[in-house]
Amino acid sequence: MKYLSHIVATKGLAHGVGRAFQIFSRFLFGTRRFDRMLGSLGGAPYLSDAKITFFVTAILLERHEKSIRRLRELGHVIAAHGLYHSNMKLQTLEKQTSILHDSRQVFEKHGYAVDGFRCPYLSYNEDTIDALRSSQYWWTSQDLICWSDEFPSGGQDDAVMKRLAHIYSWTEADESVSVPRFSKGLVDIPITAPDDEMLVERYKVRDPREIGRIWETILRKTHEKGELCHLLFHPERYSFVRDPLKEVLAVGKEMSPAIWISSLAEIADWWQKRKNSKWTIEKNGNDGWRLWLEAPDEATLLCGRAGARSGKSNPFFRGFAAVDPIEKRDRSAGYFAGNGQRYTVGLSRACPEELEDFLAEEGFFAERTDREADHSFFIDRDRPFEERDRLPLLNRLESADHPLLRLWRWPGEARSALSISSDVDAISILDFVRRALNF
Repeated sequence: MKYLSHIVATKGLAHGVGRAFQIFSRFLFGTRRFDRMLGSLGGAPYLSDAKITFFVTAILLERHEKSIRRLRELGHVIAAHGLYHSNMKLQTLEKQTSILHDSRQVFEKHGYAVDGFRCPYLSYNEDTIDALRSSQYWWTSQDLICWSDEFPSGGQDDAVMKRLAHIYSWTEADESVSVPRFSKGLVDIPITAPDDEMLVERYKVRDPREIGRIWETILRKTHEKGELCHLLFHPERYSFVRDPLKEVLAVGKEMSPAIWISSLAEIADWWQKRKNSKWTIEKNGNDGWRLWLEAPDEATLLCGRAGARSGKSNPFFRGFAAVDPIEKRDRSAGYFAGNGQRYTVGLSRACPEELEDFLAEEGFFAERTDREADHSFFIDRDRPFEERDRLPLLNRLESADHPLLRLWRWPGEARSALSISSDVDAISILDFVRRALNF
C-alpha cells in the first residue's frame, strides 16, 4: 500500500496506471534488455574514457552478480543504492543505519569496495545524512538541480511536476550552483534534471534526437557557467538514451576550454583533495605580496581581471585567466599580488562561518581582517548566510573590478565537468515486485 500511495503521489492516478503497464512491458524481459545494454556498453568506443557510475541495490548484486561484475569489468564504477529499493525517508534513524551497514556488508562479501551511496527514489531526510555520516560511505548524490527552461512544452500536467519538487530535494538552475559541496562531512554531488524518467515517462519524449538536443543544450549552459552536468538514466530506458549520451559525450570532448569527463567517484575524490589545499601569504617588496598555494598537481589557479604579472592571457572563465606560478617551494606554488592589495577576499569579524566556508569551497582565499583596503574584495555582513545568498555573491565576485586569485573547481584546466550515472533499481519483473514489497 505504501508503494501504491507513492505512485499516486508522484505520478497521479492516471499516470500511475499507465506506469504499471510500462513496468510490466519493460521488466517482463528485463534480463534480456539488461544484457543488450551490457553488450552495447562493451562495444561503445565513445565510452572509452567516460565511465558511468552505476548505483546498485545489494539484493540485485546478490541476484545478478554476474551482470554487475560485467559492468565493473568494462571499467564502470559501482556504488550502493540501498539493501532493497526502500524509501529511506520512511525509516527510523536506527533502520537507516542498519540499511547502510547491511548494504555495505553485501558489497564487501562480493569484493566491491563502495564509497558512494544514493538513496532510492532520491528520498532522504536529516536522519539519512546523520546515518551516512556515521557510516563508511563518504560521498552521495541525490539532490536535483532542475533546468526548467529546457523541459519540453506540453505533454505533462504541471501539477505533477510540482509534486516532484516537494518530494525531492530540488532547486532551480538559475537559483543555484551545480557543483559538489560538503554536507556534514559528505561530498554531495548534484544531479542534472530533466533525467530520462522525466523526459520519457512524464513528458512522453520518445525521440532520442529530442532527448539529445535537451541534454546538449544543458551541457553547453553548464560549460558556460563552469559547473557540473550530471546526467542520470535507468537501464530499462537505455534504448532511449544510448544515442543522446553518445552525442553529448562527442560534443563534450570537442568543447574548449575542456570539459572534465569523469565518474562520480573521481569527482568526489577530487573534491576531497581540493578541499585539503592550503593558502599562505607573505610580504614581497614594498607594494606586493606572494601568495602560496599547496594544492594537487592537477589544480588550476585563476586570476580575475588579468591581475597576475605572469601567466596566460587567454580568458578561461568570464574575467578570469589561468595563471602559472612564479616560483615553487616544496609542495607549494607562489603567485604575485601587487598594487597594495593581496588579491584575496577580506571578511569583517562579523561575517558568519557559513559565508567563509562557501568562499573556501569556491576556491577563494578569504581572510578575517579589519583592513579593508588590503583586499581586492571586502565583505561586511552580520546576518546569516543562506542558500539563496550563494549565487548572488558568486556573481558579484566573478564580475569584480579588482583581481582575485581563485583555485578553480575542476582539475587539468577544465572549465566544467560532465558525469553520467545510472540507477539499477530492478532487472527482472521479480526484482520489481520485491522492490515494491520492500518500499
